[in-house]
Amino acid sequence: MSCKCFNRRFVFKNTDSFDHKYVNSKCKCTSRFTICENKSKFTIASKDISEVDKIKIDGYFDSSSEHRKCDYLFVYTSPPSCVYIFVELKGTDIAHAVTQIGNTVNLFYNQGYLKDKKVIGAIVSSRHPSNDGTYRKAKQTLEKSLSSKIKSFRIEKKNKEMTYDPINDKVI
Repeated sequence: MSCKCFNRRFVFKNTDSFDHKYVNSKCKCTSRFTICENKSKFTIASKDISEVDKIKIDGYFDSSSEHRKCDYLFVYTSPPSCVYIFVELKGTDIAHAVTQIGNTVNLFYNQGYLKDKKVIGAIVSSRHPSNDGTYRKAKQTLEKSLSSKIKSFRIEKKNKEMTYDPINDKVI
């Protein structure tokens, strides 16, 4: 079964609070463990639906064109851990994906959502990007800029398919 929660566009008012948009942008179906787009797939390995929230960011939670944002946010909450996974499904422009994740992480950080949380950026590309060092440089720059705000921030990248195991904190 595939998620249809975001097929309808939900239009928020300018006066809606960040918290209101956050709550109303959550997936409400049982298909919240996986997303597929652009021939790329991301899955969070969890067996308990109450531990995972999936939020569509770009074009739903935030449809402004002020900053480019990542596609989705997964929040895994199983006490004592809480992990925020910002996901971008991309073709080959991986450096741009890093920027999109950075913009979205900063948006949430500025609203107080990421204080003392584990934060991961996940990029799944549909094709192998050229290895010209732009991704590596963009990743280092973002990780350095966020290191003073978020102590455990990191970016993971895979081609075609990525599964994040929150129990063992690793990408498969």
